[in-house]
Amino acid sequence: MQIEKVSFPEPWPEVYFKKLYKEHPNDFLVADFAGKVVGYILGYVKSNKSGSIKTLAVDSNYRRRGIGKELVNFIIQRLKEKSVKEVFLHTRTKNRTASSFYKRLGFRIIKIVKKYYGNGDDAYLMTKKI
Repeated sequence: MQIEKVSFPEPWPEVYFKKLYKEHPNDFLVADFAGKVVGYILGYVKSNKSGSIKTLAVDSNYRRRGIGKELVNFIIQRLKEKSVKEVFLHTRTKNRTASSFYKRLGFRIIKIVKKYYGNGDDAYLMTKKI
């Protein structure tokens, strides 16, 4: 929750994380460094058989070390093993760091979703064929 609170302008409440974990216990992964949680990702198969990366964050002290890339690649590999052919995610249009990160990993923007976030921010809907 500490990583979530400092990573996003509208952090999810703990109750939402617990709900997601209950729904996707095997799809919520953490990265640890010397026993400390330094990042997390949730990626799962949706009912339409596509993949979804719901959230990803890395502790600001551990960014630019490849942790986020490893988490995304790990989830994509797991989704491939479940016969997923395409993965989707949303990221704020204002978050150029995130959209550039995902583009480097092969994601592309397919559309802008107006007022996707609670504060009215727009989102990029991004996808990657796997």
